[in-house]
Amino acid sequence: MTSDFSHLSGGRWRWRLHTGDRLVAIASHAYGRRIEAQRGLDRFRSATTEASIGEGIETIADWRRKYRRDSGGHSPNRSP
Repeated sequence: MTSDFSHLSGGRWRWRLHTGDRLVAIASHAYGRRIEAQRGLDRFRSATTEASIGEGIETIADWRRKYRRDSGGHSPNRSP
């Protein structure tokens, strides 16, 4: 897999992860500095070392929203 970084207006950085010509993942938020974007990509890669790429994979636009917990520690998007 290869990665690249894009610099947006206002000094915001995002990373993208590719396999061949296929976009696999993109940063869900912009970082203030490139080194922060690199560290975010490193964290993503270390968290997904066991993941595989296949058809029918769910796209999550904002993981913070999907896995948010309420005050009781429960996810409102999943069954208890």
